[in-house]
Amino acid sequence: MMQVMATSDSKTTANPKRDALAARLTAHFAPQVAELGLELLQLRLLGARGAMRLDVRVDRQPGQGAVRLNDCRRVSRLLSTQLDAFEAEDNRDLTIDGAYELEVSSPGMDRILRHEADFQRFLGMTAKVIARKDGVQEAVTGVLERCANGELALNLGKKKPLKLVALGDIVQANLAPTFAEWLALGEKLKAESALLGEAETVEAADLADEELNEAEDVTID
Repeated sequence: MMQVMATSDSKTTANPKRDALAARLTAHFAPQVAELGLELLQLRLLGARGAMRLDVRVDRQPGQGAVRLNDCRRVSRLLSTQLDAFEAEDNRDLTIDGAYELEVSSPGMDRILRHEADFQRFLGMTAKVIARKDGVQEAVTGVLERCANGELALNLGKKKPLKLVALGDIVQANLAPTFAEWLALGEKLKAESALLGEAETVEAADLADEELNEAEDVTID
């Protein structure tokens, strides 16, 4: 059963059953979100049964400008319609037990980076990368210098040598931009949207944390 509730950040903890459901939902919805011209970046189930939050992050393809509120609304309606149908049909593989809230939003400042194309897209921006090699896990924050042939190079500054990380060793990577980098990205997305002839361009920095309490919960970070 979906509920629209005020949103708040939730720390995720390991829950194999919940995470397996999230993986199945991701596999089911990713192609349909792609048909809307968007990328399903992340789909997570957070919280405990009866008080879960389905946190969905979407992005536009490179060169297509910023995610707009209407993009989030379309994805929210797609998911909510089918999730209600799964519950009515008693589809146990794709049904979320108990009450939950659905939140669809733009990637936000901590946009997840998964593929080589993601790293190449955001070269010159700061990112936090967690990698594991030979059983040892290390977290590194630096500027994305280059990414090619399955290897990422991070500039750690202060005349330090570039930190080289094999993409296959990366456990998790997210953007961690400085304020100047974030503003520059917002201006770039604004310019792309203008070239596409889109009115009401979304400026990410101006709309951070906005929530719309409508039939669905959609946000632009």
